[in-house]
Amino acid sequence: MRIGAISDLHGFLPPIPSGLDLLLVAGDIGFFEKDGRKLEAFSQPQHTVYELEDWLSNAGCPVVAIAGNHDFALEAHESLARSLPWTYLKDSGAEFEGMKIYGTPWIPVLVGWAFYATEPELEAAAAAIPSNTDILLTHSPPHGILDKVGHKWGTPGDSVGCRPFRQRVMELPNLKLHVFGHIHNNPGPTGLPGRDTIFDNVAFCGGTREYDPTGEVRIYNLSGKD
Repeated sequence: MRIGAISDLHGFLPPIPSGLDLLLVAGDIGFFEKDGRKLEAFSQPQHTVYELEDWLSNAGCPVVAIAGNHDFALEAHESLARSLPWTYLKDSGAEFEGMKIYGTPWIPVLVGWAFYATEPELEAAAAAIPSNTDILLTHSPPHGILDKVGHKWGTPGDSVGCRPFRQRVMELPNLKLHVFGHIHNNPGPTGLPGRDTIFDNVAFCGGTREYDPTGEVRIYNLSGKD
């Protein structure tokens, strides 16, 4: 099974590789409400929600997505989020070719942004991730995994990922792939000793200015289940 993943589009709608069986989008699509269904990208190219719909419809494969801290419109209008041509996950799961997929959008620290959660709320969100999860989408990295900030936010080199998510992913015996974004300058993929899980920060925007469109859809070949 050929799976693509991307995060932190921030209004950019990059080409989607052909031949994917599934595309994962791990938040910060980057649209906020301007006037009803006329949405514009947060500080980046001014695509409307209709262009986003076209991008998703032309993906050539099913799309599973979560929101991120820039996705104010998806937080305020969940009906809109669920009307787009994707499978939208918010503390919920889906199944694809026998693979159990789960997604949760919450982030720590950034009070006032979309999908901010307190530490107790993050702990509850982490505890709700099913133990049989094969593929996990979070917007925040797990603490200590591809979560070191660069020059813009905090002290360079600090780990700012979610501690409850880190603890929970270590408890998931079937986890094959964990994709996230949020921290633009710390791309993956990586692994951890003693685990077969692929951890990948798939932020599309990055580079020295943090919002440069320097990334691409990352591709993995995973074995499906009967």
